Amino acid sequence: MIRLPLKLLLPLMMFLIGLSLTALQTFVQMKIAYSDMAQEEQREARATGSRLANGIMVEVAERGFNRQGLVTLTAPYIADNLDQTVLYDQRLKKRFVNSVVGSKAMQESFDRSLAFKVLNEQFALVEYLDDKQKIVGYFPIDLPVSKGDVRSKDVGVLYLDFDISKALEKTRYRVVNIAAMNLSIVIVMVAVLSVMLYYLFIRRLDKLHKATQQMTQGEFESEVVCKNSDELAEVIDTFNAMSRQMHAFRVSMQQQVDQAVMQRTQQSKMLIHQSRLASMGEMIGNIAHQWRQPLNALSLIIQKLQIFSQRQKLSPEQVDASVEKATQLIQTMSRTIDDFRDFFRPDKSKDRFTLKEVVQNVIDMVFIGFKHEHIEIIVEIDPRCEIEGYKNEFSQVILNLVNNSRDALIEKGVTSKKIWIRGWEEENKTILKVSDNGRGIPVQIIDRIFEPYFTTKEAGKGSGIGLYMSKMIIEENMQGTITAVNGTQGAEFSICFIKEERR
Repeated sequence: MIRLPLKLLLPLMMFLIGLSLTALQTFVQMKIAYSDMAQEEQREARATGSRLANGIMVEVAERGFNRQGLVTLTAPYIADNLDQTVLYDQRLKKRFVNSVVGSKAMQESFDRSLAFKVLNEQFALVEYLDDKQKIVGYFPIDLPVSKGDVRSKDVGVLYLDFDISKALEKTRYRVVNIAAMNLSIVIVMVAVLSVMLYYLFIRRLDKLHKATQQMTQGEFESEVVCKNSDELAEVIDTFNAMSRQMHAFRVSMQQQVDQAVMQRTQQSKMLIHQSRLASMGEMIGNIAHQWRQPLNALSLIIQKLQIFSQRQKLSPEQVDASVEKATQLIQTMSRTIDDFRDFFRPDKSKDRFTLKEVVQNVIDMVFIGFKHEHIEIIVEIDPRCEIEGYKNEFSQVILNLVNNSRDALIEKGVTSKKIWIRGWEEENKTILKVSDNGRGIPVQIIDRIFEPYFTTKEAGKGSGIGLYMSKMIIEENMQGTITAVNGTQGAEFSICFIKEERR
């Protein structure tokens, strides 16, 4: 369907309406003109036929049936508006013919039944043949007959075939001229009305349309300048008032959104801080587990040096060996502190790293604590799996997931505690799944576990922000997705990243 702008549609509609009315008027005028022409031509044909019939009767009465005299009499009529003149006797036998057409045309035009009717009634008959666009006339006529010295009177029929082609052409020309004049008037009126509509309405409607389009694109400060004082001006004033209100509302909403974003950002920072504090508390326990064995070893070295010193068996070689071993233990403890410190250092830029490396670092930090609880961690990650994001924040997510699995396994009292961490690439995705055999999450709360401050742990044992922060880190900071379902043995958390083409 063709869509036209209003400034073209209105003139086109006016032109089509004017053209339709002109065509209808022309059709009606043509019918009326042809009817009037036919009536006028019939009156003239009756008058012409009557004069010619009288002339023929006088000619025949004075000079007899003289063909040359009849030709001279009828010739002017033939030259003027008659196609043919035929004189019949009472038996409809041709007595005289003067025509500009062939005999075939005369035979087709003559109607014997009408001729007999005229003979019987002695009354002239003039008829317009619409299908042949001609007028025919039947006129009774007296034909004196000479029988020796006695002259008697007989009757006959004068048949006339009138040529009205000139009248038809003249009528058609007059109607066509009127139609052309009417169409010209319509065109002029449409042009004048179009100009008036443009300057009075269309131009302002066009401005209003552009302003509404700008408003749909978010430019609410758009206004339409209007100096008129009509109904359309009132509509434009209403639009301008609405535009100002929308602009003020937009500014107000933007301020509210900015304030809400600021509050959300502050709240997120606070939640992150709380989550890190909670994780730091757990990490301190892991540090204690990892430092316990080196501290015991250092204590034994010191006690050994004291015993050998008291027995006066301490040699320089033994001192050097003990110092070297103590130094190694201290360096190991120092590296442990550095690892935990780096883990909690916030990332400032995105890096590309492998999943296996991050997961292994997290497991190394919690290994002692998990071993103490007899929890086996099984890692099956494709070494080629890489993602781009914040490495330490992602480590925090892994730590939250394995700690939740650990708590679930301990709480449910599972005999053979296991945690699986699997990672692979699938089409254009990188997927990491963390699952356990802790019998899963209750169905009635599984849809709420990512809500802030929602926890299933006892009071004082959980903050309810670990999984919420994990979801924020994965979905908002790293543009991934994290979901939770119940697998065959327990809870199963899936993290998915869409791989982007590296430039």
